[in-house]
Amino acid sequence: MADTILKTGASSILLGGKYYEGYIPPKANKLLKITKRVDKHDEFKYLPMVCKIPNYDNYYLIPDTDCVKIKPSDTFYQNLVGLVAKDDMEIFGGQLECHFITFGGNKDLLDTLDDLFRNQETSIWQSWNDILHFTKKIMHGVGFLHEKKLCHLDLKCENIVVNERKKEFKIIDFGFCSMEPFTDYISNIRGTPGYFPNTFKAKAPCDWQPQIYANDMRLVNFKLPMAIDMKMVYKIDSFCLGRVIYMLYYVFNEMYYPFCFWLRKNKKTKEKIYNITKDLTNNDVWSRITVNDCLTKYF
Repeated sequence: MADTILKTGASSILLGGKYYEGYIPPKANKLLKITKRVDKHDEFKYLPMVCKIPNYDNYYLIPDTDCVKIKPSDTFYQNLVGLVAKDDMEIFGGQLECHFITFGGNKDLLDTLDDLFRNQETSIWQSWNDILHFTKKIMHGVGFLHEKKLCHLDLKCENIVVNERKKEFKIIDFGFCSMEPFTDYISNIRGTPGYFPNTFKAKAPCDWQPQIYANDMRLVNFKLPMAIDMKMVYKIDSFCLGRVIYMLYYVFNEMYYPFCFWLRKNKKTKEKIYNITKDLTNNDVWSRITVNDCLTKYF
């Protein structure tokens, strides 16, 4: 299954062995991640700190530090351009880095939401307890980053890998990660439209990704809240994670819950998940709680 994976993101390509064999010697249970390292998106800048978290590989998928560099004149490079031509990737035009990364799952969270929304596929999400388990696991992953004074800053469905067989979930892509005092981030704010609280213009959201009304970017005495108090940066992770959980809550509630009357027994769990999303996506950044505060409150 890992051999046939081909996924693209905003700044990277993930390939199974089928697509890179013959160019780079394969490694067992490894995918190949091709990326372009730039100042605004450097996944490796803070990974040494992430790797100091105990049992970090239970929560995150981290690329190997060893890399193979390829340039536009290389045959593999040229084949990559054709392979992802329909995705209009912006990483081409200069040298790229290839890093091996452990296979963590054949889908991301967005794939499982699409399966549920379009096909009523429920192999992963069968109960509110499944969603609560996911919520707790990912919140712990984010909380451990925060304890190391790190923020992920690009939490979204596409950056959570799902292993369907084991029902495991892991966070990926630390390209926007920043560390206290977050100077590099506050001076160059970035994120994914549709998740980041009220910074970027995005297309009209669908029902399960509602409009953002947060005040993270509203000036106070000509300063952003995070410029007044850097702790507000942690609450960006709160907001983005809250939206991820809400999207899962909404799709499950709309597409599965109405038809399974036995799920009504889990009404308290459903309410708990909804209350978590409300706390994490509080529009007021000053009163929004951190992920670790949310863990203490609900778990």
